[in-house]
Amino acid sequence: MEKFKPVLASSTWFGALPPYLQEAMFDKMRLKHLKAGQQLHAKGEDGVGFYGVCEGRLRVVTVGVDGREMLFALLGPGTWFGEISMFDDLPRTHDNFCETNCTVAIIQKNAFKVPAFYSPFMHASAQRFSVY
Repeated sequence: MEKFKPVLASSTWFGALPPYLQEAMFDKMRLKHLKAGQQLHAKGEDGVGFYGVCEGRLRVVTVGVDGREMLFALLGPGTWFGEISMFDDLPRTHDNFCETNCTVAIIQKNAFKVPAFYSPFMHASAQRFSVY
């Protein structure tokens, strides 16, 4: 995990978190290694975690009514995603596949049930969305 901390901390919203919360998040993270072409999660699945890309590239897609894949985003190192499902308890809205071999940090959903973790994270997330 140590070698990925600088990459994961490079995002603007993560950098806005107080240092104690950054460390708490690092303590809760687990790494998942995936091969190119492997699916991280599917549309309709329960949101079980919040993800940070450590290395590699993932694509976020959905399938249109015509059966063709529509690309929403390509996610590279330092990108965080999946936060909405941590708060709304709704299923995943998109499919996510690895374009290359990937390492992803995962913070399990149950970590967000702790008030000391949840409140500052929500504040940083709100700042992230206000940029768009």
